[in-house]
Amino acid sequence: MIATLAVGVLVATSPIEIACTALNAPERVEEALRSLPEEPQNRPLRGVAWLLAGRRLAAAKELRSEPSFAAYLAMAQKNGPGGMGRARQTLAASVDREDADTLFLAALAFWSAGQKAKADTLLARALAAAPDALAPSFAPDAANGLVAAVRKAGGDVAALVPCLVESGRMNLALRAAGDDDVRALEVWAGIDDTEALRFGQRLLKADEGDSKARAAVLGILVRQGKFDRVRRLLAADIDDDPAVLRARARIAILDEDQRAAIDAASAAAKADPKSDAAVALMVEALLVNEEADRAAAFAAELLRRRPIDVDPFALLVRVDRARGRSRHVRANELRSRAFLEDWNKRRVAVERREKIFRAVRTAEATKSATGLAAMTADDVALSLPVDLALARWGEKGTARAARDRILDACGPHLARFLERTTPWERLARTTNVYTKPRDATLLLSAADPARCARGAPMKARRKKRR
Repeated sequence: MIATLAVGVLVATSPIEIACTALNAPERVEEALRSLPEEPQNRPLRGVAWLLAGRRLAAAKELRSEPSFAAYLAMAQKNGPGGMGRARQTLAASVDREDADTLFLAALAFWSAGQKAKADTLLARALAAAPDALAPSFAPDAANGLVAAVRKAGGDVAALVPCLVESGRMNLALRAAGDDDVRALEVWAGIDDTEALRFGQRLLKADEGDSKARAAVLGILVRQGKFDRVRRLLAADIDDDPAVLRARARIAILDEDQRAAIDAASAAAKADPKSDAAVALMVEALLVNEEADRAAAFAAELLRRRPIDVDPFALLVRVDRARGRSRHVRANELRSRAFLEDWNKRRVAVERREKIFRAVRTAEATKSATGLAAMTADDVALSLPVDLALARWGEKGTARAARDRILDACGPHLARFLERTTPWERLARTTNVYTKPRDATLLLSAADPARCARGAPMKARRKKRR
């Protein structure tokens, strides 16, 4: 991945490498920027890179001369005594620009100053300037500015996709992919099986020989347990992508083909040594070959990794049974049950949000609000993206009411928007299936709509944090 290359060298040599360093190794920003010529077109990149690294004073110095980056200048100015005042002044002075990030933050600033009519006007303009209701403009993040800065410096924005994915900016990665369908499919495959499968099938329909699309679709079908379709796709002559190798191993294990299972699982593990799924396949392949002791070694390695998406305890149950260690089976069965319950809770949390995002995308495509309001009637915390969609293209009264709800929800949190340098597109959940609680970061295809929760839900969270 580009991001890995970027953080693995001593000196970054291109806007893409510098951007990847700022996203995924901000502690190295200073040394990376030494190679960037101090030319006018590079100033935004320097400024936003400093902002992602937490060096707000250095960021402000670079961004002051770039009017189109006023939103990120305001973020940089939210630093030290009087920081909010400086940020508000910058936003107020930039309202003549048609930049969604700046207009959205300015609307919040005017709302919190009591100028509701001005805030409503600015929000309407921000909505018009944004590409759609799920645009990252409604969750301002310095990474948005980084993409714009790379473009201004002459870099290929699509090349940023792997770095954006690694940093958790999934929605922004989709936008950066643009017309690069392979890049977009890579992003969808990591966040939403339903969308990824639909997207991949469209690509295969257009080009049956698209090996990247075929590999991505195979991986999704394996996760969904649709093995008849997996067999049909594997019948084609396709490249040995890690997802393809894992699919071959899964089919060989299902067929109890001992030699093929070992060969395919070994190839999958070699192709992607970091894959927990590949290690799990090695355990299963060895069990098919009745090599329980070797399977136990791989199962122990998998448990040592503490995977989030692969159940090591279910495999240990099978290994213990194969080795005749019945006294260990019950304990691991209980752990496996807890793992599955925890995994389902996290899956439901993501699917709950993704359902909202899909509905908003569909509604925007058809310009139909039917059913949107009903989706969030029982969940105020998830209503923001729906309101953003309604405010963009709803009838006059509907749009105005939606804007009022957006301002009421987000207006009190201007400081949070200005301070944020980590992505909104992540959903954090704690897993308790191992010895100590562990935080699991779940990726979303749009900014987490709970960031502007209003009323009781937000108060409850504040109380809990105290």
